[in-house]
Amino acid sequence: MHPGAVATELGRYTNVVLKTLITPPIVYIFPIKSPVEGAQTTIYTAVAPNIEKYSGMYFADCQVKKNANPIAGDEEAAKRLWKMSEDMVKEKFPF
Repeated sequence: MHPGAVATELGRYTNVVLKTLITPPIVYIFPIKSPVEGAQTTIYTAVAPNIEKYSGMYFADCQVKKNANPIAGDEEAAKRLWKMSEDMVKEKFPF
């Protein structure tokens, strides 16, 4: 699920140069949601009745959306990413 661009203090410790270069284009391109608005899809996917039948699907704005990118449904790519992540943290997890 994707909350969208949310006005939070997530970047408060970001380098000032990085903030200056990245924040203006993001604000210009994407509509910025309040934290309450940004939380709605997360809340929806947690409490909506019969949501289980949509498990694993991509949600945005409280609706099922088409995959953001075709690779999101690529099982082999998922396995490679999983293995790479395990190698990076030096830990094995069930897939």
